[in-house]
Parts: sequence; C-alpha cells; structure tokens
Amino acid sequence: MVDGVEEAHALYGVYDFLVKVKALSIEELRNITRLKIKQVSGVNSSLTLMIDDHMDSMR
Repeated sequence: MVDGVEEAHALYGVYDFLVKVKALSIEELRNITRLKIKQVSGVNSSLTLMIDDHMDSMR
C-alpha cells in the first residue's frame, strides 16, 4: 500500500492501472508520484491527470 493512494483499479488497453491519489497540494502530489508510485517495482511510466473540483460547484 502506498500512502496517499485511495483507490487502484486494473485496466484493459493502453494503461494497466488507474490509481486515485488524494493530495493537499501539487507538491504533495508530485512527491507521491515521483517518490512512491514510480518506485514501485514494475512501474515504468505514469500519466498524472488532476480533477478540478471547482467545476462541480458551477453546475
């Protein structure tokens, strides 16, 4: 288990996993991805996408 990871799902297709990470800042997100997730054996690359929670309040 990696601290900060809330969910992980196996996928079929181009990507192998979808991992939901919760971080309080961009710096914390960077540390989780660079120092923790990318250090997991078998992780060769990653793509980080962020959710904009502000869009929910605009509906």
